[in-house]
Amino acid sequence: MSGATVRRCCSAVKSDGPCSSAMTISPSTSVSTESARPEPTISGNHGDRSRVLRLSSSTREPARCWHVVSSSQPYSTRRMFETIPAPAVPTESYDRLVDDLAVPHRAKMALRKLRSAGMEATPALRRGLRHARSEVRVGCCVVLDHFMDEGAVPELMANLDHEDAEVRSWALHALACDRCKEGVCRPGEQDVIPIALRMLHEDPDHMVRKQAAGMLTPAVHRRDDVRAALEQARDHDPDPLVRKVAGWGAPGGPIFERLTPRPARKTREQVRMDRAAWRAREGAGAE
Repeated sequence: MSGATVRRCCSAVKSDGPCSSAMTISPSTSVSTESARPEPTISGNHGDRSRVLRLSSSTREPARCWHVVSSSQPYSTRRMFETIPAPAVPTESYDRLVDDLAVPHRAKMALRKLRSAGMEATPALRRGLRHARSEVRVGCCVVLDHFMDEGAVPELMANLDHEDAEVRSWALHALACDRCKEGVCRPGEQDVIPIALRMLHEDPDHMVRKQAAGMLTPAVHRRDDVRAALEQARDHDPDPLVRKVAGWGAPGGPIFERLTPRPARKTREQVRMDRAAWRAREGAGAE
């Protein structure tokens, strides 16, 4: 930690003030393996402000404190904790995290840990796509949207016919959205476009149809059937939100104009040939 002085003492922490017996440790000083273990109490003193952060530690050892004093980095303590990696989750606990997606006060943390696990959690996520609770299926679709597994495609396809509209919407998003994918597995456009077209025309829920219109928009310049479907939804869908989203991607809409392919730049040889042809025409006109 540049620009910071770290003082450590082994006495019990009773206040946020400086410790009487302290050892100064510079950033370049080597520390033994035992002394580099996480400390139970960390106190950052910046001017007249003081913060104490508690860490879990064994009760057999006396409490220790770290005093971080920095003049050049006023937020050095906070930055130090932001760089600490999240603890690794055992493989057998991924199923428990999937079940926690149905618990309101645990769902957010479970979703965060499953996304941090990446491809390691995909077997549990595939099992979660067959869960009885809709909240669990939605959470699994959210994670698989970023870390798609080829083996999870059949389960996602099956959830397109689920009775819950939110499950159908997220299953379609996980299959069709290419922008969210972080892995190498991406379902082919020829497989996803017919599904999105069917849901745009037939799904009874307006939010699912809106999702389908948004997923079809990136292919509007490559497929005539997508362009016709978006124009149909823009003009005749009973829901105003679906008509609005479809109008963005249909011809004349802002997203349609933004996605219009730009002409390729000419090479230097082509520019020289065009200039020579222009000079030849100008010379012929002058004569």
